[in-house]
Amino acid sequence: MKSILQIICTTHHLREIQTQHLEFSLGLQWMLSNPSTLELFVYILVVLTIIIVCHH
Repeated sequence: MKSILQIICTTHHLREIQTQHLEFSLGLQWMLSNPSTLELFVYILVVLTIIIVCHH
């Protein structure tokens, strides 16, 4: 059961990694061109949450 979930998670992650990387790059470019400490903090928090959830 755990291995099946790992396969699904890995397949899903590999399929989304390009999209997430593109969104991250665009988001980072937008943040650098529109600096706001609060927005940057929230963005980093969201990215870290996604990374933590994906690795568990």
